[in-house]
Amino acid sequence: MRLPRHRRDPGDRGGRGSASTEPAGKLDQDELDELARTFAPPAWLRDLGLASWFLVGFLGLLAGLIWLLGATYTIVGPVVAATIVATVAMPLVGWLQGHRVPRPAGAVVVLLAILALGVIVLVIVIGGITAQTSAISTHANEAADKVESWLKRVGVDQSAPREPNRASKKRYPRSSPR
Repeated sequence: MRLPRHRRDPGDRGGRGSASTEPAGKLDQDELDELARTFAPPAWLRDLGLASWFLVGFLGLLAGLIWLLGATYTIVGPVVAATIVATVAMPLVGWLQGHRVPRPAGAVVVLLAILALGVIVLVIVIGGITAQTSAISTHANEAADKVESWLKRVGVDQSAPREPNRASKKRYPRSSPR
């Protein structure tokens, strides 16, 4: 590596000198290594920069995967649900297989049991709601009365909207297009 050397032009009396492109001399390998160590960033800064770029890449990949899942949700949603059900049901199917039930028949039995459990939960929830219809009705009427009082307080009238009198309507000229 050759560095330019600055020499003063003999004809220049202002003392500024002009740059010459003559080589200043060669640096040996030790001096080059020392300069490289002097101007090199610290290891912690290099590691931090590398980690931050890895984080940016990971977040970009994650954003791309989320977008892809959103775009293909029509098919991915049921597949993910089926994968979860299969993973949860796998130990039960294996247990049934250990008790001499064929694996396909065990899968059908487990899926029917999960379906029956879902129906039982639905019946219990609907039964709880229908048992409290009178309480729900009372609370709904109280809420409607409260909203009605709020609306009256802000000036909303209870009557239906009226058609304005055509004779009292002010007519404004239409603005012409510019």
